[in-house]
Amino acid sequence: AVLDKEITYTVTARTADGCEATDDIHVKVFLKADLFVPNAFTPNNDGRNDVLHVIPVGIKELKYFRIYNRWGQLVYSSTNQTEGWNGQFNGQVQPTATFVWMAEGIDYQGNTLTRKGTVTLIR
Repeated sequence: AVLDKEITYTVTARTADGCEATDDIHVKVFLKADLFVPNAFTPNNDGRNDVLHVIPVGIKELKYFRIYNRWGQLVYSSTNQTEGWNGQFNGQVQPTATFVWMAEGIDYQGNTLTRKGTVTLIR
C-alpha cells in the first residue's frame, strides 16, 4: 500500500474544575488496502514483539495467515486478524530460523489480496 499522508492531531480535554490533559493522535492514511507482516520477531516473553501478527490495512476479511518452516511444514494458521503466532509449533519453542508466511484477505471493495514473504524468528 502506498502511504498517502500522515496527520497528527493534538487533543486537549478539560474537566469542569479546570484540570487539563493534552495528547497527540497520529493517523496514517493509506491509498489502498494491503497486508503487512514484520520481517522479524522475538518471542522471548519480554512483552515486545513476542507474537507475529499480520497487519491488515483496509481488509474486511482475513482468509488466512499461514507460516511454514524451512521444510514446508505448516507451523501456524489462522483466519482471525487479532491472533498471531507465538513462535511455537505443537507446544515446542521453535529455534532462531527464517520462516515463510502467506496471507490472503478481502478488502472493502471485494478485491482479493494475496501476499507472501519471509520472517526471521530471533531467540
